[in-house]
Amino acid sequence: MPDPPRRLLLLTLLILAPAASSASDALATVPAPSRGSDAIAVVATGNCDTPGLSAHVRTVREVLTRRLGAAVLSEEGTARGLGGLPRGSLASAERLLTGAEEELIGGGPMPPRERARRDRLALSKLGEAVEVLLSLPPSPERWKTILRIRALELRFYGGTGRRAQLERTVEAILRVAPDYAFDPRRHSPAQLEVYEKVRKRVRETATATLSLTSRPAGMVFHVNGREVGPAPITMKVVPGTYRVEAAAGARRGLAHLVTVSDLAEVDVDGEFERSVALEDGPCVAAGSTFGEREARLARFSLAAGAQVIVGVRLERSTEQMRYLAVESIESATGRRRGGAALKLTDGKPAPAALDAVWANIGAQPEVERSISLPLTHDLALLPAPSPPPPRWLRPAAFAAGGLALALAGVATYEGLSARDSYRKADAISPQGADYSAADQARHDALKRDGDRAMTATYVSAGVAVVLAAAAGVLGYLSRDPQPVAIRF
Repeated sequence: MPDPPRRLLLLTLLILAPAASSASDALATVPAPSRGSDAIAVVATGNCDTPGLSAHVRTVREVLTRRLGAAVLSEEGTARGLGGLPRGSLASAERLLTGAEEELIGGGPMPPRERARRDRLALSKLGEAVEVLLSLPPSPERWKTILRIRALELRFYGGTGRRAQLERTVEAILRVAPDYAFDPRRHSPAQLEVYEKVRKRVRETATATLSLTSRPAGMVFHVNGREVGPAPITMKVVPGTYRVEAAAGARRGLAHLVTVSDLAEVDVDGEFERSVALEDGPCVAAGSTFGEREARLARFSLAAGAQVIVGVRLERSTEQMRYLAVESIESATGRRRGGAALKLTDGKPAPAALDAVWANIGAQPEVERSISLPLTHDLALLPAPSPPPPRWLRPAAFAAGGLALALAGVATYEGLSARDSYRKADAISPQGADYSAADQARHDALKRDGDRAMTATYVSAGVAVVLAAAAGVLGYLSRDPQPVAIRF
């Protein structure tokens, strides 16, 4: 029977094999353990890049854990069903690989017990390296490093005569890369014969179908770490369990654990997967409306294996008061149970409000909620958002400001002209018998020019002041309204 597609989307990830096992075992994963009926996940929401948001989430999680105990999932437990938190970097995985190589290949002769101990330590490092790699975004470099781990395993198992582990490692490669070519310079003829035998077996048993689709189409898929191309993809595989990831831009996509027996279909919603960030702790980017955020949080909660999700985000009201908005949502129904907005003072909510937030958000339905805390308010009581300003206000503000500057220039020019005319008129004032009628006429004309320029100066300056004031008012009115803690 084919697995239902929707259930496959909710089948996620991943408990890697114990560190003492080989890297081959580390890629074979099992689903996360089932949660109790009251499991609660606490995640960030809103703008996932907001500084300090992850610290507020951890504080709220600690408060809820004190009140509700083991029902509240840890940060790692919340992310496990979605692929887990990042455990390192590509460089740290390569350092583990280098250390394991030195212990497996080098070291010279030593007592059997010491040799066995070093082998276990090296295999443990390989398993840890794979854990690190699988926690990183899919990339060609990640796959190359996985192949280097496989190559080291082949050398070790081939050199120590561990036939079963050798075949298992070869099969792990060929399950997702059936045409992979083994370098004859690095492997003995006997080993190459084993590899071809396994290749033939894999091809004969690749009877199951794995169908990969995405919305939008064209998302690049990776299966067990290897890139298999852009969706839609249909590939024949050996029945078993596979780790399926779709590249989601700069963020790591969610990891889906898919068990294929006959036909399995995985359909990835790119918009949802791009909204989830795990780098600084689980975070779900808010949608443009409350309903969209509610739906994303509920979907995240189902994938994480929780029945209730508590979203924490930072908001600012129309009065410029900063709030830590906390709300709880049921995973199965998407229904909002409760919410609270904790006013921040010096970047932190009041201790009394924080300690009692669990009773306000409805994390447990049987708890009677209260909003009597001095610094806690029900989200519905926060000021309503202001309507957006008319679009013409901002251009009008710039136009008024430009005219004000132009008239200020005219006023300056006319003022300088008036001063020049008055200075020239004073220079030809009556001086004894030499003063003629022509001098008088010129004197009067210069005085009239000065009076006209001074009038223009006063008028231009007055209008410039009025326009500057109008530009300031229009600019103030054109500001975008500040968001409230939550929009219904």
